[in-house]
Amino acid sequence: MTGHIYEKWLRDLDRRFLSEKRKVLLIVDNCSAHIEVSDLKAIRAEFLPPNVTSILQPMDQGVINSFKRIYSRVLLQRVVMGLELEQPYEIDVLIAMHLSIRAWNDVQETTIL
Repeated sequence: MTGHIYEKWLRDLDRRFLSEKRKVLLIVDNCSAHIEVSDLKAIRAEFLPPNVTSILQPMDQGVINSFKRIYSRVLLQRVVMGLELEQPYEIDVLIAMHLSIRAWNDVQETTIL
């Protein structure tokens, strides 16, 4: 995401909401791509204070951390297995995707709820 892409998306959305005669409050986090866009007609953007995203967004409260921990464990298991077989373990994008799927499937449902 870049500021240019965000601005284009927001202006397109604003035109759509304006044609639908809707007024929308958009709550925006402090991602560097989320720039202030002026002259919006149907959208009012309010920025969250800095450093509150992890408190307000549930995915940042443990799900991502759990996934990363499991992914690291799965990756380390593969590396150790490669060392035991005396073969270097190489990882490419496809293998990383498979490891990600395995790690995601191992995230406990209670972590997400």
